[in-house]
Amino acid sequence: MSKSALWMVALLIGSGVWVGVSVAEEKEKEEEMAGAGMPEWVKLTDDHNELKKFVGKWKASSPMMSGTSKTEMMHGGRFVRAHFSGTAEGFEMKGEWTCGYSPALKKFQSVWMDSFSPHVYTATGVKGEDGKITFMGTDPDMMTGAMGPAKMVIEWKDKDTYVMSFFVTKDGELAPHGMFTYTRVK
Repeated sequence: MSKSALWMVALLIGSGVWVGVSVAEEKEKEEEMAGAGMPEWVKLTDDHNELKKFVGKWKASSPMMSGTSKTEMMHGGRFVRAHFSGTAEGFEMKGEWTCGYSPALKKFQSVWMDSFSPHVYTATGVKGEDGKITFMGTDPDMMTGAMGPAKMVIEWKDKDTYVMSFFVTKDGELAPHGMFTYTRVK
């Protein structure tokens, strides 16, 4: 083996070790940030554990849309991010949902973006006694662009099924707009 080939092998091995150490160090830092020595408002809560239920691969279906979603935890268990891909009335649709829980606000925070709208939907939510998480935000009327209240409700049917229901302002009132049923892919 030539001298330059040996240097290349050494460089690759060294890089792999460095990346391995970096990943391990990053994981250790995230675990430290999960609570030890941190103020109460920064520590992970039971509501953060609620987010873990979303992690996995899902089949999403509704009368007008269908697709798949992959959800993963991020930033030391503080947030989930879902990547959605599917079709809506024959058109390809991609979307991304990020959700976390703020102990300071005592609310869930949600952000949704998709390939159908230039609007970023943001909302805050609370978990009710019935276990449903209800988010409230604002959304533009798709026909006029006028902003109005919007609502999203997440209800778990069982550990492998949840339903997201959407409500938008129509004629000055919140009205049902759509519903997705998510079923875990095993």
